[in-house]
Amino acid sequence: FFGPEPRRSLWRTCSSLSLLLPMGGDELWGEAVTGQPIVQMAGRNISTEAAYDLLASNVSVPTDLRRISSWLLDGVRRCRPAEAHADVVGTKPPEHVWPNPLAVPLPFAPRLQKYAFYGVGVRTELGGALTESTIVGQEGEAQYSINTGATRDGGFFMGDGDYSCPVMTLGGMCHKGWKDETRNPARTPCTVKEYQDKPAPSSLQSFRGGAASGDHIDILGNRELLSDVLTIVSGGHVEGRIISDLQAHTEKWDDT
Repeated sequence: FFGPEPRRSLWRTCSSLSLLLPMGGDELWGEAVTGQPIVQMAGRNISTEAAYDLLASNVSVPTDLRRISSWLLDGVRRCRPAEAHADVVGTKPPEHVWPNPLAVPLPFAPRLQKYAFYGVGVRTELGGALTESTIVGQEGEAQYSINTGATRDGGFFMGDGDYSCPVMTLGGMCHKGWKDETRNPARTPCTVKEYQDKPAPSSLQSFRGGAASGDHIDILGNRELLSDVLTIVSGGHVEGRIISDLQAHTEKWDDT
């Protein structure tokens, strides 16, 4: 029988899964910014930092996560590049910080242009309600599961996004994070354009969401997006467009 502990250990061998964790702490993901808790325990909303500690803390790191402990205890929690020597050519942040765009500056590429094209208007998981299991795992590690009765959405807190990622993940860095010269020393411009999800009324018309889908994957068939991509690669210009609450969320992001 392949029980929950072997399954969990198996999934933890896929270190890239830890890169899906929300990075930067409460500055980006706090309830004051998103309007939703990132994690709720026993009916109480906890901070993002406390949520990180449920997985790994300075007090205890599970054996099967120790190989990425520097990421879990430091890399994922950083919200800004290191102050010291951040603008000195040749200096590099430590390797365990590299996946975090909040903490690692872009390369100095003055001719580069960046675009964030993504769908919005799809209910997207933003946080969840957890309950602690009465069963203690190996090495006395606490175990948690989704409290499916805590919310009307099966234990999850929902927000706007593209079904897979919330809008702050999709557009936050382009709209605000990379406006900071510490992160973007070449002042590389970044254009945000959002596409309202308009799925096909019937799967008989399209098995992939239709020509105006904003779904995380189905947007690859979005005619407007494809036209914009062709415009860019042909040397043309595409105007930005924000129709979600991204502006309001980024205004609440204390990026100092």
